[in-house]
Amino acid sequence: MEAKTIIELVHSFKDKVSITWLCDYFSIPRSTYYHWAKRSDKKDSRVARIKELCNEHNYTYGYRKTTFLFRKEMQVNHKVVQRIMQTYCWNCRVKIKKAHRPGTAYFKTSNLIDRKFHSMKRAFNTYAVAYFR
Repeated sequence: MEAKTIIELVHSFKDKVSITWLCDYFSIPRSTYYHWAKRSDKKDSRVARIKELCNEHNYTYGYRKTTFLFRKEMQVNHKVVQRIMQTYCWNCRVKIKKAHRPGTAYFKTSNLIDRKFHSMKRAFNTYAVAYFR
């Protein structure tokens, strides 16, 4: 069984039966149950807060900016935030506008010469002079 299903079952039956008995029934140590419960609560609180941050900023922030905002409240790794945002498709929905790079021609000049020119060195050559007549 998955940890999540066991946690849900224990939460639903813990008023009627003791947690120790339920852990023995599912053949898991009691410490493992408490470890899973603590980890799932922590994860749920992270997911809820990341969702709030994404909704506040209309999904314009990526995982880096969301991590920066989240770290003001609690220490968290950027990979955790990225994984949560990718799992629930809360990634940035705004495309970055690409700026024009410098060095491109803004206008083109007209072709005045139009490749109608002759080299002076070649014109003095006797072969070239005879060729151009």
